Amino acid sequence: MLRSLHSWPTLVAGVLVTVMAVTGSVLSLEPVLTRLTSPASGAAPTQTVAGLVSGVAAHFAEPQRIVQKADGAVVVYHAGGTGISADLVDPQTGASLGPYAPSPFFLTVTELHRSFLAGETGRLASGTGAAVMLLLAAGGVLLLARRCGGWHRLLTAPQGSLAQRLHVHAGRLAIAGIGLLAVSGVYMSLTTFGVIGASQEDGFFAFPQSSGGPAMVVGDMPALQDLPVTGLRELTFPAQGDPLDVFSLTIADGSGWIDQGTGRSMDFTANTLAQDLYQLAFTLHAGQGSWAYALFLGLSGLAVPVLFVSGLASWTVRVRGGTRIAGNDPAGHADTVILVGSEGNSTWGFARSLHASLKAEGLCVHTAAMNDLARNYPKARWLIVLAATYGDGDAPVSATGFQSRLANFEAGPALGFSVVGFGDRGFAAYCAYAGQVERDLKARGLRPLLEMATVDRQSAQDFAAWSRAFGAVAGIDLEVEHRTELPELTTWECLGRKDYGQAYQTPKSVLRFRPAAGGRGQRKIPEYKAGDLIGILPKGSDVPRFYSLASGSPDGFLEIAVSKQPGGLCSGQLCNLEPGDRISGFIRPNPRFHLPRGKAPVILVGAGTGVAPLVGMARGNRPSRPVYLFAGNRDPDSDLLYRDEIAELVRTGRLHKARFSFSRVPGGAYVQECVRADAGELRRAVLSGARVMICGGRDMAEGVRDAFGEVLAPLGLSVNALRAEGRYLEDVF
Repeated sequence: MLRSLHSWPTLVAGVLVTVMAVTGSVLSLEPVLTRLTSPASGAAPTQTVAGLVSGVAAHFAEPQRIVQKADGAVVVYHAGGTGISADLVDPQTGASLGPYAPSPFFLTVTELHRSFLAGETGRLASGTGAAVMLLLAAGGVLLLARRCGGWHRLLTAPQGSLAQRLHVHAGRLAIAGIGLLAVSGVYMSLTTFGVIGASQEDGFFAFPQSSGGPAMVVGDMPALQDLPVTGLRELTFPAQGDPLDVFSLTIADGSGWIDQGTGRSMDFTANTLAQDLYQLAFTLHAGQGSWAYALFLGLSGLAVPVLFVSGLASWTVRVRGGTRIAGNDPAGHADTVILVGSEGNSTWGFARSLHASLKAEGLCVHTAAMNDLARNYPKARWLIVLAATYGDGDAPVSATGFQSRLANFEAGPALGFSVVGFGDRGFAAYCAYAGQVERDLKARGLRPLLEMATVDRQSAQDFAAWSRAFGAVAGIDLEVEHRTELPELTTWECLGRKDYGQAYQTPKSVLRFRPAAGGRGQRKIPEYKAGDLIGILPKGSDVPRFYSLASGSPDGFLEIAVSKQPGGLCSGQLCNLEPGDRISGFIRPNPRFHLPRGKAPVILVGAGTGVAPLVGMARGNRPSRPVYLFAGNRDPDSDLLYRDEIAELVRTGRLHKARFSFSRVPGGAYVQECVRADAGELRRAVLSGARVMICGGRDMAEGVRDAFGEVLAPLGLSVNALRAEGRYLEDVF
């Protein structure tokens, strides 16, 4: 519901709001240009209206009206031989600074912003646009909190496509300004149309009359003596020759009249609360009182078209990209049903690959969104659910109606099911929605074929492993090789290598590369950091394998550590590279696994080749920041990666401390034992705001997770609590 409220008003009113935002941004330049070009100086805080009026009377023969603009400029309207003229005056002396001539351009843009040049109808449309902007701003913040996994993670690095990330970044930067513009715009529109504030009653106004005596010198009038110029809005002079006419005065606090004979205030009426709120809304909306604030509003307004375009792109992909499946059999005839819960359509890609592989085995397969769960599938033997998780355990967009449909689902006695969860292990609610779906299906009496499988960050290897297990249970030869659309590849040339682990038949190599001269993709290499990924395309396959980077662009080279796997196509080719050999690959950003900014301590834990990106992060650390490294290895004489460099990082202060563990030596231990041994120091680091970063195999990560649970327990904390704050990060393989 919330997502629909956020999407549809955007599509309906996107152009309207964009025009308002762009014209508002243009208008925000007016105070800036006025400040840069106007010769007028502002009124002194102690200057009174009496002094200003005396100066005006000395320089103008027939002043009619004095108006102070919202930006502090003072304009005098006066009578002359050619009629009524307007001059910009110095508020200190009342002397003319030249004719007052508002910019025709800004006047036109103002009317376009307020009414789309369409009178009252346009004003109503403008007010509606402000209300839509307010709805979008509020809904956007709530959606962002859900997407990030809660309010406490509102500032974490966004995931998803370029359009989705751009949408989040622009929204974060501009939400305060957009919110102020929307709230103030709605209030002013409601006031304009009489919805808020007391409306004037029809009838005649009784204007007061002067006492009729001789006119007092205007500079001596008591009512103007203590009135600061900064509070003046407008002063209208009485008609010349009419002793009964009065001065009309409007100030920030209210309005009234002044007897020209006695110089005293008459019938002053203070502002109502609604009028004060309107003045506040106008100031917040127009930014006329401060050029810096006006510029802030203008920049916030410019984010609106960015949000509209990026949001529209994301919506289009979400709505159109998912449901087209080649060779999709009718639901009533299918022996295998695949249901998909996806937010950004990446899960649909896995569904297509699975659908095609099952069809190749001769099965009758129907694939649909989870929202399209039928009341029954009369011929189905297997139900496969591929479910992503949205935010902090919520249903993704194509599964928001699944639970309500499941309540009426009639499962045949032979129907078995398997759930595959898609997510990012770095989030506390990893595959939480898929787990809920599995529990709901069991509660409905369906028979599980396998325990729920998980796919971390769209891993083709994880999905292939599940497909083999499912094929074994189903009695078919199934191994799904999911292929994603690859970005443009870059050719990299091997610069050198260091080999480890030969004593235990577990070869590991640290490889350095540079962009190959004359190779492809040289002009589009993105900036990269330690912790990002390189997807390498091995010869003979079009499925990339991903490796964590141990270097960043400033290092001048690209470095990875590779462990040779038995029968591994890509690892085998990499471990056989010689200097001068070439590979093809692409950079995939992994922003959540970069060395965090700030001064808080960082605890790095890795084993085997997982140590490589952690060492790369330490290279970029400031010596003043405490960074701890715990590195797990088999044997110090065989596979201690980066031995010399780690020692140098400790010597220069980029690493505060380095602890090693060796599992294949007498009295050896795994890296989690080092974590337990340093529990006291680690607790102090956590209390100082430390972040924990884990890199390596799944078994190691689970052992380290248990160890940190013991370390944190005396503090009343847990790994999940740190993970929810974005302070416990894992990059596991």
